Amino acid sequence: MLQRAKSLPSGQGAFSLQRDVSTSLRKDFHVLDRARRVSAVLRSRVFRGELETLIQSQATEGPVKQREAFRKIGDVAADSANQKTSPMNSRVTSISRTSIPRASSVIPVADLRGAAVTKYSKAERIARNKLASLYRLIDLCGWSDGIYGHSSVRVPHTSNEFLINPFGLLCHEITASSLVKVNIAGDIIDPGSTSFGINKSGYTLHSAIYSSRPDINCVLHVHTTAGAAVSCMKCGLLPITQDALMIGEVTYHPFRGILRAEEEKPELSRDLGPKSKVMILNNHGLVAIGGTVDEAFYFLNNTVKACEFQVSALAAGLENIIMPDMECDVSWMNDSGHGITWAIGELEWEGEMRKLDMQGYRTGQIYRTSSLIHSPSIANKQSDVDFPPVTTSPKSTSHSHENVSTTDSDEEVKDRKASPTATRD
Repeated sequence: MLQRAKSLPSGQGAFSLQRDVSTSLRKDFHVLDRARRVSAVLRSRVFRGELETLIQSQATEGPVKQREAFRKIGDVAADSANQKTSPMNSRVTSISRTSIPRASSVIPVADLRGAAVTKYSKAERIARNKLASLYRLIDLCGWSDGIYGHSSVRVPHTSNEFLINPFGLLCHEITASSLVKVNIAGDIIDPGSTSFGINKSGYTLHSAIYSSRPDINCVLHVHTTAGAAVSCMKCGLLPITQDALMIGEVTYHPFRGILRAEEEKPELSRDLGPKSKVMILNNHGLVAIGGTVDEAFYFLNNTVKACEFQVSALAAGLENIIMPDMECDVSWMNDSGHGITWAIGELEWEGEMRKLDMQGYRTGQIYRTSSLIHSPSIANKQSDVDFPPVTTSPKSTSHSHENVSTTDSDEEVKDRKASPTATRD
């Protein structure tokens, strides 16, 4: 290298030597940094524990394709190595240039890894993954309203705590770790991975429903164009389509401004009623609820479609609308016809989660139809995320439709920790 530099003019030789040395040093530093990260992962007690659990589960659950097992191990290793640089693990109020993901990248939904895993029970991790996945669906369906709108899920095995979105994140930015845990009294128990608070009007609506309806574990509220249009109609939502008939009883709550007043809670509870799964807030938007996230999304999806159909049909005039004289029989929804019983919305939800996972969202969904994910005719071979990362929430022996009623192990219960707001809903 020095001989070549001497044969050149002094300025050019010095520049060439400096460039070669700089390139060589950069390569050496890159190798050293990679070796340091690999060593850190291998020394990680959490990584070794997850890897051992994964290997044991693969051995006890029967033969599994090698590709799937290696993919899961790779997910664990990658997430452990990148934990400090993940854009959603840092406070979003101090985002730097290096932490902003590229526009073409997807922020993973199931981002609870490493030490964060021991912070929550298995059931709560599953609930967080499902609610964060729900926000991605709301965004992809075009139902989001910027940072407004709010959905929540009751924390499993509790009666007075629920998870809700931080007020400030867009739907496509919400992950399992960023969700805020709040109690019925309005106290923030766990702020999640951001420094944002919660939407006060969102708290009013959700706490009122959870307090009065113990059968409800998920509440969704959106401001879609057609939904808001129907909420302004004196006729309300008409039972003129199959989608409208399938949601059953619809209740209404009159508009009294932003839902912030504590005294409005009893009125919300009374107007919702003891059985309804859909409530329309007049001059405002839609509310759909369910015993599971799957069920709540099912009712919201059908309500949004029913509103869109009604707005289109009313262009012909109310006098020209055909009113059906029969109620829709929905008993068939629980039976696939092949001996598999599905809860309301569960089959549709799995389909939506497959769609997200094929696009690289990493939902963490525990599938009952997992064989479809491995089918060559369905799997996206070009994606580097063919399989969702379920290593931190292994399959339970019994698959309930919500998967959040799984009994926690003694170790998870022992490790569970508890930690301690903008207006427009």
